[in-house]
Amino acid sequence: RYEAQIDAIAAEGVTEYRLLNDPDDQCAAPTFSPSGARLVWSCNDLFTGSKIELADGNGENVVNKLDQRYATDFAWTPEGDAFAFSALHLVDRFNIYSDLYYYGLDGRFEALTNGDRARTPAFSPDGSKIAYVSERAGGAQIYIMNADGSGNKRLTFEGRENTDPVWSPDGRQIAFVSK
Repeated sequence: RYEAQIDAIAAEGVTEYRLLNDPDDQCAAPTFSPSGARLVWSCNDLFTGSKIELADGNGENVVNKLDQRYATDFAWTPEGDAFAFSALHLVDRFNIYSDLYYYGLDGRFEALTNGDRARTPAFSPDGSKIAYVSERAGGAQIYIMNADGSGNKRLTFEGRENTDPVWSPDGRQIAFVSK
């Protein structure tokens, strides 16, 4: 099934192709830690549900870290000891919302937002803040908060959709897409 992809990757001289999950799973958002020592991604299986998986930087030693969580965006802390992610959940039986969560490699897990329709987290270079997108006020706008989830502050007020925040290397500016 994957022979053509294996050949194409080998022809580019990249790396050996290795499948990290069941081919029937629907997986998303593979994200390396800043040092490349870890790789995190999310998968959904129709029979067993969703999960977040973590492996070493070579894609080996895969462990299931969080069951029943399907993430669409991951952002590692600059130190690579934790990551934030957005995950979908059902609200009032009919509405699907996205919120931000924090997972530390030490096992710490907590919700950073609650019902905010938040996504696309991005840690500041010093790891003290997280920029993200929220639709809590209608259209998608850029917000920042402290890395512990406190101190939420809206940054953008114009444009119907402001997305994809990214910090400058010195942490003094945030670039984003505005439509």
